[in-house]
Amino acid sequence: MRANPRVNYRYFVQASANPVPVTHIIDFSPEMTQKVMDLGKKDCENVVNLGPGIAFKRFLNGLT
Repeated sequence: MRANPRVNYRYFVQASANPVPVTHIIDFSPEMTQKVMDLGKKDCENVVNLGPGIAFKRFLNGLT
């Protein structure tokens, strides 16, 4: 952020959970990849519904 102070961080998305057990970390079966995609879609939708900048501000507050 300090390196690029003019960047507008509108949406910050991170996984809300880990849908892949450690024993299946390199399992690219349709079932496993679907779980990851479903979680990603849900997380993205939640962040967009919060509004621009909110998730990023929450992330920053967690760092301080």
